[in-house]
Amino acid sequence: NQTGVTHTYLETPDVAIKTVEKGISLKWAKITGASKYKIYRQTSGSSDWTLIDTVDTISFIDKTAKSGKKYTYRVRATKGSSLSGYNAVSKLFLAMPKLSSVKNAGSGVEISWKKVNGAEGYKIYRKSSKGSYKLIGDTAKLSYIDKTAKSGTTYTYTVKAYKGKTNSAYNKTGLKINYLAAPQVKSAVNAT
Repeated sequence: NQTGVTHTYLETPDVAIKTVEKGISLKWAKITGASKYKIYRQTSGSSDWTLIDTVDTISFIDKTAKSGKKYTYRVRATKGSSLSGYNAVSKLFLAMPKLSSVKNAGSGVEISWKKVNGAEGYKIYRKSSKGSYKLIGDTAKLSYIDKTAKSGTTYTYTVKAYKGKTNSAYNKTGLKINYLAAPQVKSAVNAT
């Protein structure tokens, strides 16, 4: 066949995947010759691939991912009818915990948050005005009391959900409080 077949070769995108505040982030390097990129998704337990978007950028955030579900993605570079190969990447998605409140409690600072579907526990982080977030504890409950807080100090707290080695994103702003310890009453005298 003297006409032959014309095909544009496109390299396979190497996709990096991570959890961010708004969903699951996919990023890859620009593929020479590509005009667009097709993003496909497969939900754990299904064998079907769904085309969820076509973009002309080198990143994508899946904002429709549901907490507690594992997703597999593939990104294919395209130009005309030509498609690149693909490598599949997977991620269990845990939503970022929504912080409810932070308040002075009898024995420390109590921070509360909303339940995250699929999480087995929560990691609690604290920072003072000049520092960065440090892990101070974890719990399976929806609240935690920081008993190591020092009275008169301003702290900011935030929380990550986790399951196994998978962590959610976290609220970088957090919730701030000036901790004041409860007064210790030593004695009471009846006045006459």
